[in-house]
Parts: sequence; structure tokens; C-alpha cells
Amino acid sequence: MKKGREKVSHLTLDIGTHTYKWRGCEIPGTTTVLHNVGLIDGRFFTDVSAWRGTEVHRLCQVDCEGRPEEPDQPALEGYLRGWRSFKRDTGWQSLSIEESFHSSSHGFAGTADRIGFFPDDKEFLTVLDIKTGVSAPWARYQTAAYILLAQENMPSETILGRTALHLRAKGTYQIVPYSVADLREDQEVFLSALTVYNSKQKGVYNATVDHP
Repeated sequence: MKKGREKVSHLTLDIGTHTYKWRGCEIPGTTTVLHNVGLIDGRFFTDVSAWRGTEVHRLCQVDCEGRPEEPDQPALEGYLRGWRSFKRDTGWQSLSIEESFHSSSHGFAGTADRIGFFPDDKEFLTVLDIKTGVSAPWARYQTAAYILLAQENMPSETILGRTALHLRAKGTYQIVPYSVADLREDQEVFLSALTVYNSKQKGVYNATVDHP
């Protein structure tokens, strides 16, 4: 990744509500879009899983940034071990960590967990999405959207790879790569979901139809 990229200051993210604003105006995030149109099954989301996901992401982030800390909750120890094992086993190198991007072309935002590369596959960068819950089939659309964002904001880079990394409580991990050949189709699915989301916000799907 090229050094010295100017950070865009017009994009803000409220961590508590996970709300993005561009120049003060609220815009949808990738997860909000997918959840709103029904591509994300929210039945498995609980307060505990939300807390776990937030804490594991934070622990992995500070670990990447060279200021590691050990979790104060035993329930989190295995996830951090899994993350460290993944880095050691694969040689993964993080170049962008929890970086938020905005798309002027499509009007949405998102935060990629990691953008980096595997040592044996340096010809293009990979978006890495960290998961701590059940298998997420919708992650293919989420990561495809992250590539749209990264390609728009990092035009000098070749970003085609995307991988979901499922961390397990017992200290293991599972790598779920997505095919480059499916990228365009998955991006089209996300953009279609974004169109539906925007239409719903305008009230198109809430209109009352009067029958004679």
C-alpha cells in the first residue's frame, strides 16, 4: 500500500449507533443495507454476541498495532489465540486496520476490518473480514462492498481478494476465501440491495395502494 494517503475528514462514524455521516448527513453503512433488505439474518445477534464481537475486534486491532493486551475475560482468550495463530500460520500482513471509507459514486460507507496481503500472494491486496459468530453467508456481499469502497478511495492499489476469517472460542480459526471470479456478481447484488434500501427510505415500499 502506498504511504502518505490523505485521510478523508468528512466521514464520521458513531461507534455506539454504528451510524455514518458524510459532511454531516447520515448515509447507510454496508451492514445496515444488508440487514435492512433481509440478506442478514439477525436472529443470532444478541447483546452477548455484540459485546464479544466488539471486544475481539478491539483486541485484534491493538495486537496488529503493536500494543497487544491480554483479555480480562476468559471467554475472549481463545479468539485472540486464534487470531495470533492465523497471523503466524499464514504470514498475513495488515496494511489498513479498521479504516472507514465513503463512496461518492454510490452513497454508502463501511469499515473494512483489515486490508493487507498474504506473503505468497502479493500481486493484489485482500480485504479480511473478522467474524466471531456463526457462519455468515452474507459476508460475500459485505466484503464485495468493502472492495468497492477501497477501490474508489485507493485507486493506485489492486484490491481484488476478500476473505472471511472465523475465529473460534477454542483458539482455532477458519479461513473462508471468496472467488475473484464472483466479485462482480457479488458487488452487483450489494448495489441492488443498496437501491432497494434507498427506495425504502424514500417511502416507495411503504406507499398505500387504494383498490377500487
